[in-house]
Amino acid sequence: FFSSKMPPAYSASDTRVFVGNLPQGVDKREVEDVFRRFGCITDVWIARKPESGFGFVYFNDRRDAEDACEDTNRRAKIQGNMLRVEISHDQPGKEKRSRGGGGYGG
Repeated sequence: FFSSKMPPAYSASDTRVFVGNLPQGVDKREVEDVFRRFGCITDVWIARKPESGFGFVYFNDRRDAEDACEDTNRRAKIQGNMLRVEISHDQPGKEKRSRGGGGYGG
């Protein structure tokens, strides 16, 4: 199920990883295939309207999320697009920073 809404709130124990430069029409399974080797993924959310080329992968363990970022940022590709991957600064269950969350800007 893909939604054009913002990602749902997850528990404070989940770590949200921003994934940018996703190709149009990317499938949730394609994203999972890149990240599943790093640990337990609780969800994958992909922006659909408009086709904005980003999404989030939710990891159960922060260390797994950090490993995924370190290993895939500007190294992994989906459909030829080099991914930009980072821990989201606006983590679920935590206050938003006045500058805004990571992952949305350039």
